Amino acid sequence: MDIVAHALWTFVIVYMLSKFRYVSKYFNTNKKVLAAVIAGFGIDLLFAPQFIYIYTNIAVNGKNFHELAIEFPSWFYTWYYINHNYFFIALIGVFLYFKYKEYLVPIIFGLFLHITSDIFTHKNVFQLKPFWPLQQETFQGLVSWGNPVFFKWSWALLVISIAIVFFHMQYDKRIKRSYD
Repeated sequence: MDIVAHALWTFVIVYMLSKFRYVSKYFNTNKKVLAAVIAGFGIDLLFAPQFIYIYTNIAVNGKNFHELAIEFPSWFYTWYYINHNYFFIALIGVFLYFKYKEYLVPIIFGLFLHITSDIFTHKNVFQLKPFWPLQQETFQGLVSWGNPVFFKWSWALLVISIAIVFFHMQYDKRIKRSYD
């Protein structure tokens, strides 16, 4: 998925989960919801060096993406595997446990959602190794997020989901005002 879609899907899912009694305590403030959303797309911001490398080579050398994919240096994939695996989430979780316990579940959930969705939507060049470095096996996604058909359906469902969340938020506000 693209970065914006990761952020919006995380928001929609976290908002829906926040309505369940046993889960709501983890997403009961705007800061916790925001932490989950930032974690949901922030992992791709760690991928910024690769994006800079790709777009610089496309702009300066006139290469297309498929030509570049063959020539990607080893550090490119190493950095990708470091920040797109479940052990990375575990390390973040240990750090959060000792420093920011309040945000442990929202951030871990956002990261987990991101990597899990990437497993199913990344094919070919960006296959994931979710258990790297212990397991070198890559997972071939079911569909590429860049596939135009998938991209359109994903965004259509996202827009519908956001509309539902928006109307639900308005309904919640009306109910709260009626009790005041």
